[in-house]
Amino acid sequence: MKKSVIVWLCAVLMSVSAYAQSIPAAKVPSPVKKTLMTKYPKASEVEWEKVGTSYLAMFSNGYDWTEATFSATGVWQKTAVNMDPEKLPAALAQTVKKGNPNFEISSVIRKDVAAGPPTYEIILDGETESYTAIYKADGTLVSKVKAEEEEYEESDSDEGDY
Repeated sequence: MKKSVIVWLCAVLMSVSAYAQSIPAAKVPSPVKKTLMTKYPKASEVEWEKVGTSYLAMFSNGYDWTEATFSATGVWQKTAVNMDPEKLPAALAQTVKKGNPNFEISSVIRKDVAAGPPTYEIILDGETESYTAIYKADGTLVSKVKAEEEEYEESDSDEGDY
């Protein structure tokens, strides 16, 4: 269960780092930093990356690890919040559990975008298989994809490398 989360997080980090470049805060435009602090006043431990023409801030926001993307002029574009599964809205948690009775919610990422309602990317772990499901806040299932078998094999052989 936790192995699939680790594999997933590694895949996300590797995909971002493939075209992202870490930069010091001094090289981040002041409108970007100002928008970050206005939108997320509790942001701490901020690390910056430049992805194309956008700026990605990775930070602690209370108890949740958060990634927010901004344009070079400081316009907020999107946010991904790694949430504790216990913080999932009750109605959504009930819908997910009802539709997936033999699975445990092991990871939740809330994704907010400038032009639309949030979605929730939920990792569902069962005894022999895992799924990544995307839900709207109202409980509507957007997509559900089975984790590939290779992910389990890789994580078993790489155990201890993390």
